[in-house]
Amino acid sequence: MATTYTFWPYDNDSIDTLKEKQLNNAAWDEIACDIALLDAKNNDSKCTVNEKRKPVQDKLAYLCILIIWLLGLYFIYYIIDTYFTNLNKNVNTLPKLEYPLTHKILIVTHFIGGIIIMLIGPIQFIPYFRKNIIHKWNGRIYLSCCLITSLAGLIFICVNGTVGGIVMDIAFATSGILLFTFGSITWYYGYYRKKDKHRNWAVRTFALGIAPLFYRILYLFSYIGDYDPFEYEFKGILDYIFDWTYFLLPLIVAEIIIKYVMQKR
Repeated sequence: MATTYTFWPYDNDSIDTLKEKQLNNAAWDEIACDIALLDAKNNDSKCTVNEKRKPVQDKLAYLCILIIWLLGLYFIYYIIDTYFTNLNKNVNTLPKLEYPLTHKILIVTHFIGGIIIMLIGPIQFIPYFRKNIIHKWNGRIYLSCCLITSLAGLIFICVNGTVGGIVMDIAFATSGILLFTFGSITWYYGYYRKKDKHRNWAVRTFALGIAPLFYRILYLFSYIGDYDPFEYEFKGILDYIFDWTYFLLPLIVAEIIIKYVMQKR
């Protein structure tokens, strides 16, 4: 018989809730509820069954965070090596950047904000930090960087444009607007302590925050496939696909996580 978690016991379930689940669920979950109900009656504490699942969930969370950090370090190295060490010479990927100082300030602000987002974002998902003050203050810094980074990027696109023309302009601007909007909503729900909504919008914000990393990974695979975006001036069909999929795919994954993982925690 397939396992279903529809009536699985959770940490904050009351004894009455556990009894209701026990009466309405399948055989597998009924056993789980029996154990959890006994634990709740004897100790007036959290569900034993749910506690046994947590170590596995935490290990998976740490593994995902480690992978994101390692990829993030690659992204940081790429940004520093490509742009910061030779800012004036990279006019192929950042047109007109050698002229106004304001353009340099905008893109440097955008990149520094992105680096901070990449470094501190995963901390928000470390189970140990989620219930203490580190989560709150790290989250404030993270969301502030999301807002500043998105604004700097949007202004840069308006005054400077992107190397990929109008398609890249619209796609990148859309991503920036979404990051600013999602970050603001996350902050709002966190301020008013609406936990579930805050968590869900935080996942969406995080997905957009790491999207630029995914963008570089897409091009890494394209180079393996012998595709050179510079040959097409970032205006080829594959470039246009990457312009949109780099942030839409992470958002789709975020929605799957929210619906099928977060709702069961």
